[in-house]
Amino acid sequence: MNRTVVIFIIEMLVVAVSVGGLFFSFRKEKQGKIMRVISCIGMVGGLLPAIFWNTVSAPVIDRTENYSAIKLYTDGTMKIEYRISTSDDSDEWIEYEEPFTLEHDAVIYARARTLFYTSEQVYRDAYVAENGLVYFGTADKPGGSIVEIDASFILKDAMNEESGNHYIGYELKKSDFEVIGTDLNGDEHVITDFSYSPKVLGDGKNDIKIEYEIISGISEETHVYVNGDEPEMVKLTARYIGDTVYMDTVLDNDDFLVKAVYEDGTEEAITDFSLSYDEFEEGVNQIIITKDRFSVITDVNVINRDTITSFESEPNDDIQDANQIDVNVKYSGCLQDNQDIDYYKLKLGKKGKLVIRMTHVKIDDDAIYWIATLLGENDDERLKMKSMGSVVTTNSSPARVTPGTYYVRVSRDSYADQNYELTVLFEEEDDSYESEPNDDISSQAMNIDVNQSYTGNLTNKEDVDYYNFTISEKQKVWIDFAHEKSDSGDKYWDVALYSDSDGELLSFSSTGEMASNLSDSVRLPAGNYYICIQSYYWSDIDYTFCVHAQPEDSGTENEDNGDYNRATVISIGSSIVGNIQSSDDLDFYKFELDGTTTIHLTFQHEQVDSSDTFWKIELHSKDTNEAIKNDENDDAVRIKGNSSGNISSTWTSLPGGTYYLKIYRDCYNNMDYTVTLS
Repeated sequence: MNRTVVIFIIEMLVVAVSVGGLFFSFRKEKQGKIMRVISCIGMVGGLLPAIFWNTVSAPVIDRTENYSAIKLYTDGTMKIEYRISTSDDSDEWIEYEEPFTLEHDAVIYARARTLFYTSEQVYRDAYVAENGLVYFGTADKPGGSIVEIDASFILKDAMNEESGNHYIGYELKKSDFEVIGTDLNGDEHVITDFSYSPKVLGDGKNDIKIEYEIISGISEETHVYVNGDEPEMVKLTARYIGDTVYMDTVLDNDDFLVKAVYEDGTEEAITDFSLSYDEFEEGVNQIIITKDRFSVITDVNVINRDTITSFESEPNDDIQDANQIDVNVKYSGCLQDNQDIDYYKLKLGKKGKLVIRMTHVKIDDDAIYWIATLLGENDDERLKMKSMGSVVTTNSSPARVTPGTYYVRVSRDSYADQNYELTVLFEEEDDSYESEPNDDISSQAMNIDVNQSYTGNLTNKEDVDYYNFTISEKQKVWIDFAHEKSDSGDKYWDVALYSDSDGELLSFSSTGEMASNLSDSVRLPAGNYYICIQSYYWSDIDYTFCVHAQPEDSGTENEDNGDYNRATVISIGSSIVGNIQSSDDLDFYKFELDGTTTIHLTFQHEQVDSSDTFWKIELHSKDTNEAIKNDENDDAVRIKGNSSGNISSTWTSLPGGTYYLKIYRDCYNNMDYTVTLS
């Protein structure tokens, strides 16, 4: 029976019920309620065909978003039935509950139904791809079975190692990403046909979207976050740029050109790297250069100086034609005639101690045959040595030199046609050694720090060494001067301390036998000062000195207080520490009295085993010429070395006014004293 017949029968039944209801509605009143119910049923029944006809529609055959299964749905709430057929309609209908998968190509039939009505039957051809996904035609065929992707950033640096930094402006490449896709079965696959954006890293956090397209308009995506920062160093390059490397060479950073290579391919020369090497051996040696976590090895060829004797190349009679030489290497030369002069040129990259050595065959004569002179760039003579015929090897006095270009001139006194060997011995030194020239106090004095030891020497008997230091506050200063001991009581060095304004403040001498000397102490205000070291009798022995400086508080004298107008102020009831810093020193102290007052003075010092009078103390008034006598009728208080530690004196009933204490030496002593007024 088809659906048209069914609908006709239902409609006839409904009409019959409706007519019957109208007929009986005119009967007796007692039948009214029954008739009204029947009438309503008839009216509803008349509407049922229209309701069923308009709400039961055919289902839609579709698939899930990931292409893995078939899904069915309608616009209403009707039940859906389906069947899967490959040939005929004999398959049974199955009630649809959830999406179902296909194992092979098939035709999917579907319908919706109610108690009274079944919708039109629909169908769709479905195909199953090799990867298990469902599609409805060739143009609809999916590209893969991937249902989820995951990505990571794997930027490699220049050494093909994983980099922790990704620099601003870096242009991303597909090879910088690893994309893994998960298929329907949960298996993972490497994905290469993906797209990404943005292409270039900006500053800060970059959100990189990775997409894999399944079919046109449908894709899976994920996100990778990459920080854009300044480029990081990825490797080092290095090469040796110094002069010849000898076995006794000490290398430093200035001998190498080292460059840092960064992620973006740029290079930058660096100087703050470390060197690692053992003692050199003759031949090729490897130097390891390290910066942060990066290292590079560079080779240097090392030569044994002792196996080398180079020869002069004529003409070298003029300084412009000087032979280029290295330090600590022997050079053989010869003065060809009475007029010949040989010039040699050397470049020093470091400061240090330089000595000229000349060697020749022994000549049975005490005459001077060769003269070697060290010249600066301006032809200024730095040192000179003479070589006698009877002395095979002669060394010059040492000269301390700074980096620069120097020349050695070899000339004759008496003439000999034998060869000579010239060696410029050089030893690198740090900033604790004198830097020549420092012969002029106003323009060449070497800057030094207090409480730091320095070494120098007098190159010749005319040499004078000046050193300059500055103190920023009042300090107690003394000089420690030392040298190697020699068996001579002669004075070799005169040492003096000068100030910009007051000239010489102290001086002392050192003999050969006095290997260590401590100067007297002086109290100096803040200012600029100089040390002068010069010869009395000349010696080229190295000396060492240190300017000791000790900060002082307000309870000490202020030098220079050697006159009334420069007197140090002292208050009644307070103490002050001072000393006589030279045999010519005077100390003046000034105080005020408001009215008639009795003054009591106490003088303290460290006792020494001497009955000599070291100090004299006088009291003067601003208005009198003579010293004011104390209560014991003395115009001066005299203090001996072995006197009691506390010496007192009293002046009774002094009128108000300005007064001065004058302290001076009888026999000189540099020890501190303390004065208290009460």
